[in-house]
Amino acid sequence: MSDLLVVVALVLQIQNGQPVGTATGFFYVKNDTIYFVTNRHVVIDETKGIKSDLLRVRLHTDPNDLTKNKDVDIPLYTNGMAKWHVHPNYSTKKIDIAIVEIDPNNLQPYYFKALSATVFLPKEFPLALGEDVMVIGFPRGLSDTTHNLPINRSAMISSAHTIDFQGNPQFLVDANLHPGMSGSPVMTRAKSIWATSDGALKAYKEPVPYFLGVFSATLGFKLPSGQQEQLGLGTVWHGYLIEEIIDSMSKKNP
Repeated sequence: MSDLLVVVALVLQIQNGQPVGTATGFFYVKNDTIYFVTNRHVVIDETKGIKSDLLRVRLHTDPNDLTKNKDVDIPLYTNGMAKWHVHPNYSTKKIDIAIVEIDPNNLQPYYFKALSATVFLPKEFPLALGEDVMVIGFPRGLSDTTHNLPINRSAMISSAHTIDFQGNPQFLVDANLHPGMSGSPVMTRAKSIWATSDGALKAYKEPVPYFLGVFSATLGFKLPSGQQEQLGLGTVWHGYLIEEIIDSMSKKNP
């Protein structure tokens, strides 16, 4: 089984003790500290009046029996102060990523994996327009409920990966993605042979996938009639933004 299936967790948004929606999130590690990553609009969405008090995720308790799971609450506030963090440029770029540091003592009984900067796509490997990628999450909250495992949706790169779309640190994918996939990690497909920018080939003993970013939302177009037409396109915020958010958290809490 791919480790990616236990990196991702189904998110239940809880507000005033009641569920207000589902989404996706994933674990990330830096300097031995564990973080949970999702979209900002999962944590707070002013347009919909959503202000989650906590995120409830279901985690595996036995690596040898994936049918054994338990709900874990990730508080978003302490004494009214937000525990979640956004990018320092959120006010200008509206970077739709939120990160919460997790108390390691709360995770010791659970089985999960975490992404890190070690799985970022190396700069020597260019992504071509139209290349297939994976978006791993929970469309409309759908999962393998017996084993608590996410769903993979196919997508392809639909804007220049190395050029910020509309001047923001994001790129577009062409995919059939539903609500609930917000906060999903976007990964390259695992390959044993990767082509470098200078035309050489690099081979691995085992197929290797790389982390590209965080899926945020689908795009629509407002018709003259006022109706919204869905374009089948989604925005993905670049993965390096997670590192920048964590670094800014460290500066706030030296």
